[in-house]
Amino acid sequence: MSKDSWSDKDIEDVFASDGWYKEWVKKLKSAGIRTPQQCKCAIAALKELGAERPKTTEETEALEISQLKREAVWQKIPDYFPTPQHLLERMMQQACLEPGMRVLEPSAGSGSICLSVRAAGIEPHCFEVSPKVREILTRQGFNLIGEDFMEATPKPIYQRVIMNPPFSVGNDIYHIQQAFKWLVPSGRLVSIVSNSYTFGSKQKYQHFRSWLRCLGATEFDKRCRFFPPVRSADKRKHQNACD
Repeated sequence: MSKDSWSDKDIEDVFASDGWYKEWVKKLKSAGIRTPQQCKCAIAALKELGAERPKTTEETEALEISQLKREAVWQKIPDYFPTPQHLLERMMQQACLEPGMRVLEPSAGSGSICLSVRAAGIEPHCFEVSPKVREILTRQGFNLIGEDFMEATPKPIYQRVIMNPPFSVGNDIYHIQQAFKWLVPSGRLVSIVSNSYTFGSKQKYQHFRSWLRCLGATEFDKRCRFFPPVRSADKRKHQNACD
């Protein structure tokens, strides 16, 4: 009825109808539109709401980034799995971020974790190996310090590492152990991890379980691991025992 081809008389005929448009009138009345005049007013309001207005630069940029994120999902980029919101919120709670902290996200994807860190008032450093999602990170203004995290030389300068590592063939284990090397002695690492390590019989899983025990890591819901702060001496001891 809001199409330009509909005249005022057409709208009035709808309300006068006792046949074809009876259901239309019923639905309109359920929305509080009971007369042709009310219907015309509603159509005018609808057209005003739908009127195009020039988009700001920020709005255009946000739309383009959203489109890139959707494309990344459909392109099935290896190991690309945006962090679910409920896990992201849990991770941020456990990270206990404080102003001035250095934060690393070693496999940033399209930036879900980075955005949460930024919302806490901290600009994180990040790595991302995929060119497609690296473009998304760049468009969002994040500080990319490298591409393949596993090829980088660890620099223990971060108070927090927050991560959602790649899961294929147990790579999450290796990424977590490597990420731990980037922490300062009093640092904390929060990571999503596959539950394969809890029952896997391969040596890498046994080693990982032993390494976690050495660190005194805390587990949440078998979906999120939390590496608590350790004293400098303790960290050296744990690393020597677990390496």
